[in-house]
Order: sequence, then structure tokens, then C-alpha cells
Amino acid sequence: MPSIQRIIVPDIPPPVSHYCHVTRAGPHVWVAGVVGRAQDGSIPSDVVAQFDIAIAVMDKCLKAASAGPEHVVKVQVFITDITERQRSTRAASRISGTICRPPLWSR
Repeated sequence: MPSIQRIIVPDIPPPVSHYCHVTRAGPHVWVAGVVGRAQDGSIPSDVVAQFDIAIAVMDKCLKAASAGPEHVVKVQVFITDITERQRSTRAASRISGTICRPPLWSR
């Protein structure tokens, strides 16, 4: 069984509960929930700005585990305003290189 490495990333806000930013077990890496909150605790009103912050934090987490965006299998995005879905999907395409179609029920 692989050893489990729990990583607290020093450049991002500390966890608010009993979890760590990143967990690595063998070749597998999990990043804890990442939100678009700025270093000062503020949340930008623009969904793309929030997305950019979240991706930058996720990148720091991946690097802390010696991984990168090319190793990401799944990213789950939650938005509170469905009218922003297209903007957030376009922002996601900048990192994934493709625009994935949303499931039929969300159109």
C-alpha cells in the first residue's frame, strides 16, 4: 500500500478545518476544494476573475505535489448563476485546450 503524504501549501490561506490542501498517495494526487477567493479574503464579483484565482491556487497545489495541469483528470466547477456558465466554460478552455459540452440537463 502506498504511503499517504498530506501537504499544506504555504503560499495559500491555511485550511479552515481539519483537512489539507493536497493529498498524495503513490502516483495519485487529490486537491481539496479550491475557491476563487483572493489572498486578502475578498471574492471578486466577476466569475472569470474567480476562476482565474482558483486555477492559480490549484496550480500551486499541484506543484506542491510534483504534479501539473497535464495530470488533472477531473475538475468539478460550481457556479451560483447559471447565466455565467458560458463565460466560465470559456475560461476553463484556456487551461484544458478544449471546451467540453455541458450535460443536456444544464442547457
